Amino acid sequence: MTYENIAYCWDSTKDPSAQAATTRALALASGPWKDTQAEAKPPNAFQEQFDTAAHFNGVTDVTVSPAGDGMDAGTDAETTQRTVDITWTWVGDDGQKAPGGRAQDIVYLEKNAGQWEVIATENTHMRTNE
Repeated sequence: MTYENIAYCWDSTKDPSAQAATTRALALASGPWKDTQAEAKPPNAFQEQFDTAAHFNGVTDVTVSPAGDGMDAGTDAETTQRTVDITWTWVGDDGQKAPGGRAQDIVYLEKNAGQWEVIATENTHMRTNE
């Protein structure tokens, strides 16, 4: 779940968009998918949250937990996938809070030299908390 903890840890004082913030998590990824994620992308649906949070130097307070029964699917010696629930709220340096959102991601992992690496993620549900 470390990838999601980093990928959803957005800082309006340093990141212009969610994609820019997600780039920090790519150190845990590998393969062609990693290369496509590093390419510049237009701002996503959460740009409005970034813009609002920038007014109070907001950062996200993120919670990541296993989805459903917490069981991994497709587990074998070299690959697995995990479904995780992510929630976040924005917190400013002055303690001000703003609505965040919820997401559910499927994280695809592959063992490489004894270490698990993210080879893809799939967002299956995302919404803002208005």
